[in-house]
This record gives sequence, structure tokens and C-alpha cells, in this order.
Amino acid sequence: VQRFAKEEPTERRSILRKLHVYLTLAVTAALVTHGSVELLRWALGAESFHGYPVAAVLIWGALWVFHWMAESAEGLPTDETRTVRRLYLYVTSAYSLTMLAVGLGLAIYLALREAYEGLFSVPVLLQEEEPLWGDLMKNSLSVALVGAGLWAWHWLYAARLDIESALCQFYSYAFVTLGGLITILVETGVIVYEALEWP
Repeated sequence: VQRFAKEEPTERRSILRKLHVYLTLAVTAALVTHGSVELLRWALGAESFHGYPVAAVLIWGALWVFHWMAESAEGLPTDETRTVRRLYLYVTSAYSLTMLAVGLGLAIYLALREAYEGLFSVPVLLQEEEPLWGDLMKNSLSVALVGAGLWAWHWLYAARLDIESALCQFYSYAFVTLGGLITILVETGVIVYEALEWP
């Protein structure tokens, strides 16, 4: 397929080909993300070791790198093919930023809950809840760290020169602004609820 694309310049402008490449990138990125979260959970001691996360990161990661490098070398000759790339970049940036926000939000909640229990001397009443450095905190940090890495690569590096596109503007204003507002409101509601709840 790569040889055919080199021999036939029209193949590089094919939207169907670009859809295939970026769909492959999206699926492999999701599989690498899942494997990375599981690998971090094991590294932090939240679960026992099994081979799937290592295999997923190595195999799917190699497949992602191969497609990314081949696509970067091939280029994006038309507006339609650039739109396909933008869709991949901004959808991946959106779900990775969501992972970062959810993981970090839960970690902050656990830290604030622990501080609240320490200030008001209520740990005896809440013995059923796990300690601060428990599996829930480790899982939250795993999700946040993987989300941060994935978002930094796609948004800060891969999409850094695409600030003029309409999709970039939509992502910046709609997702980041609206998503940030929703996150602040939800987290504020959780904090107020936990502070006022009778232990």
C-alpha cells in the first residue's frame, strides 16, 4: 500500500485512505492508552502484574508509531485530508483532556477528604473508607498521568501549528471553556456536599 501511494500521487489525496490511516491511529492510540493506564496501576501497586499491558504498549505503540511516521512523511496535500487529520487530533485531545480532568479531580477530592477527616477528627466514624494512598488514588493518578501525556503530545505538539483552523477554534472555545466550567461546577458541588454531609 505504501509503495502504491508513492507511485500514484493521486492516492495521497484520497480521503478514504486518510480515513483508514487516522482510524488506525485512533484505535491504536486508545489501546496504548488503556495498556499504559494498566501498566501504571501495576507500577503504583494498585494491581498485580500481568502481561497484557506490556504487550499492548509495545505492539500497539509500534503500530501507532509506524502509521504516524508514514503519514507524516506522506503529507496532507488537500483541505479534505487535513480535516481528517484535525478530527483525529482534536477528538484524541478531547478524550485525553477528559481523562486528565477526571483523574486529577478525583485525586484532589481524595486529598481534600483526607484533610477534612484529619481536621475534624472523624476517621473513626469513616473506617470503611480506604486510606489516602489506596487503590482509588493510585487509579486516579494513573488515569491523570496517561491523559496528561496523551493530551500534551496531541494538543501541545502535533496540533501546535494548526491554530487557524475552525476545528481548533471550536475545540479551544467549546470544549476547553465549556468543559472547564462544567468541571468547576461539578467539583464545587461535590466539595460542598461532602463538607455539609453529616458523617
